[in-house]
Amino acid sequence: MSTVDESLDNIERMHNEIMAKSDSLSGFTKNENGGYSVDYNDQRFIDIQNEQANKEAQTNETYNNMINESDKYYNNQIDAAKDYAQQQSELQQANTDFAIQQIEQEKEQAQKDYTKEQKGAYSDYMKKTKSDAQNMANSGLRNTGYSESSEVSIYNAYQNRVATAKDSLNRSLLNFSNSIQQARLANNEKLAEIAYNALQMENELNQRAFEYKNNLILQRESALERINEMYYQRYQDVLSQINNEIALQMEIDRIDREYEQWITEFTEQIRQQNLAHERWQKEFDANREQWQKEYDLKERQIEQQIRASQAEEAYHYAQIRNINTAARSSNPYSNTSNNNDTEPEGSRQAYNAAAGSIRELQQIMRNPAGNNSRANAQQGLDRWKQTIANMGANGQLSRSQQEQLYSLIANG
Repeated sequence: MSTVDESLDNIERMHNEIMAKSDSLSGFTKNENGGYSVDYNDQRFIDIQNEQANKEAQTNETYNNMINESDKYYNNQIDAAKDYAQQQSELQQANTDFAIQQIEQEKEQAQKDYTKEQKGAYSDYMKKTKSDAQNMANSGLRNTGYSESSEVSIYNAYQNRVATAKDSLNRSLLNFSNSIQQARLANNEKLAEIAYNALQMENELNQRAFEYKNNLILQRESALERINEMYYQRYQDVLSQINNEIALQMEIDRIDREYEQWITEFTEQIRQQNLAHERWQKEFDANREQWQKEYDLKERQIEQQIRASQAEEAYHYAQIRNINTAARSSNPYSNTSNNNDTEPEGSRQAYNAAAGSIRELQQIMRNPAGNNSRANAQQGLDRWKQTIANMGANGQLSRSQQEQLYSLIANG
């Protein structure tokens, strides 16, 4: 094989290698005018949308469970307060009924005592009348004025005794009725107080339940908003990555056109300059060396662009890991502490994920693939500053961990 044939084979091999890189690129479609458009049905977009939907569903489920548990808890508290009020009312009513029953018993006993006294007075009256009549007869005073006066005196004593007993009974009955009325009034007042206190407790529990539930709803909406912002940024990053791939594909197309043009010109030059092969060989070797340099440079730029895109994507995957810790830390039934002076549960994992992503961005800053790579890395570090503050506010990072991460961003 001649030197020319070997050179042609090498050029064709390098061209095929470049075109093979084109086969690995996706996420866009070719237009009729030869340009490219982003394919929004690319699997990377679909994966992000599916991940976002799953994350939102998990967040909704977490907070909805917390809201349902809260409703159940406060409803149980309200039912317990109502049961307690019912028990207190029943106990109060039972005490009042017992007191009235005792008064009724005393009232019944007073009526019996009156009847007994009335019978006793009548019995004494009859005995006294009979005895006095006997004495008058024995003394020869029967049917005299003295006898009549004595009978009137005995009858008046009987009537006075009966009247006194009746008056005492009436006063007792009045006192018993007043006592019953007072007991009922006091009972109604106590029952009203119990009902009022129960209503106050129910209103207070309902207010607490409303405030807690409303706070959970606000936290859920805030968490969903953070998820939306995060996945929107990931979506934009993929879009930026695909645009870079389009730019790379356009560069490959340009190289391919130049290659085809060069092959055409080279073939024509072979045909026209067959007699001057030695001179042409030197020129070809020179062109091949220059082309190889350009190719190597393009290949390095391609690799650096891909590495920068992967580092940028790593940052957002780190944020996805942190969202799981944020959702768990919002659960008031968990034992997670929100004290920024200590390391909360899961803060070490969040810290390691954040530090790893920051170090990747610092590595790109130190060895950039171009101005765009450095600018993208700097934007990533700037976003981390806000993310660290949010993670600290959510209790995912302690204050010392935040300071270490800020120092890592500032000093590399």
